[in-house]
Amino acid sequence: MARGDLLLFHNSGAWYDRIIVAATSGGNRAADYVHAAIDLGDGTILEATSSGIRVNYFHVDDRDRAERIPLKVAEPHRLELALSMALDRVGNRYGWVDIFDQLLKLIHCPFYVGRLHSLDCSDLAAMFAAIATDDLQLLETVLDARQEISPNDLARYYGLVK
Repeated sequence: MARGDLLLFHNSGAWYDRIIVAATSGGNRAADYVHAAIDLGDGTILEATSSGIRVNYFHVDDRDRAERIPLKVAEPHRLELALSMALDRVGNRYGWVDIFDQLLKLIHCPFYVGRLHSLDCSDLAAMFAAIATDDLQLLETVLDARQEISPNDLARYYGLVK
């Protein structure tokens, strides 16, 4: 376990995971990622779940479903800056508005609801990664509130799926 690694979780087979995959895979069977988190390096992860942004124990059962993405940190202090930014969001509500916007996009609805500070798991992970790596392209994507980022988008961005 490395502090600051991104974790992308594969589909568990649960009905809600199958919906996420159907909505975000782009028809690619390899794109089966349904959740993103940040490894804190001490057996815990920072994640956005339905109960909000939390630090949780990294369960052994979940480790088998997780792909680890070691980040190429721009400078050593960037990792701590990014972790501080992400940890400052602990206690915030989950980004249900973003999930709703992804549903609207899926049904080709031209409307957008969006809230800039409403983060789901992928938004939190992408914002963390963009700051840690000083990746301006990723940061622009995160800050464009109309860009709905999914775990599969992160997997494509980091080359886990095409």
